[in-house]
Amino acid sequence: MFKIAVKEALNFTRPLATGFYYFDKKIINGLSTLIVLNNEGDILTTASIASLFKLQDELKETYLPIYEELKSLKGRKLTKKLDEYGIKDETLTDILNVIIDIAENPGKVNIIKHEYLNLAVIKFSNHENVLVKDFPKFNENYEIGQSTCTVGFAFPEYKAFTYDEENRTLKSDFKVMNFPIFPVEGIITRNIFDAKENISMFELSSPVEDGMESAPVLNTNGEILGIALGNKKTGNRTLSYAITSSIITKFLKENNIITLGELGSYTKTDLKNINKRIVEKAKIFDLDEGVSKWKKNMA
Repeated sequence: MFKIAVKEALNFTRPLATGFYYFDKKIINGLSTLIVLNNEGDILTTASIASLFKLQDELKETYLPIYEELKSLKGRKLTKKLDEYGIKDETLTDILNVIIDIAENPGKVNIIKHEYLNLAVIKFSNHENVLVKDFPKFNENYEIGQSTCTVGFAFPEYKAFTYDEENRTLKSDFKVMNFPIFPVEGIITRNIFDAKENISMFELSSPVEDGMESAPVLNTNGEILGIALGNKKTGNRTLSYAITSSIITKFLKENNIITLGELGSYTKTDLKNINKRIVEKAKIFDLDEGVSKWKKNMA
């Protein structure tokens, strides 16, 4: 039933591997699902996943000087200093985010967050050499009782991170790399109101697995109805929930972010308003011929 949808999702979904390093030297592998929107490599995800990139920088700024201070201490002096900083075995001191197969040398990231929802776009400073060539289509129409398939990367079965004691930093080597894409079928059960009393989410009958936050929720044609936010407990059941495509496309339009696949959700007026930007960045379309045809249709 969802064979086409899964095939479509493979075109534009990519894994984010995250290594978490704790003070007791434990390394935990994390996995998230990213959606690539266009040839600039813009990534649709949740605000919580996007925050991992900021956290990576903040942890290094905080703990590198602390480690430098601790290395000369022993015994009671070390214990006292650890208590002073509130550091315990389970304290997270470093993380490393590795984006898989989206772009070569993406550079610095800029994060655009939704005003209040768990939704964000990650933009690269370097738009060259984006590896993804096919992009998602969004469908704002869904119904209660509709069958869906959430497709993402689950089960972080890989060995990718080691810790450099000398430089006090996580490194990636990807000795074992396994990122299986995992489809989860479900049914849309009801709408969900957000804090501002807007219907911005819907509930699904099936839970999603670890690693599937921000995975696309698809219809049978492979169009995105929403993106998964996670699981919620209702009675004795574990259900999942997702942000709707109507909220997502509105957020993208407000920030002047488009994709080839997404053009169908824009009116001609919308497209004319952003015609100048698209023509200036014609590389979004891969072929100059495609731009010419599009301009002719918009005339």
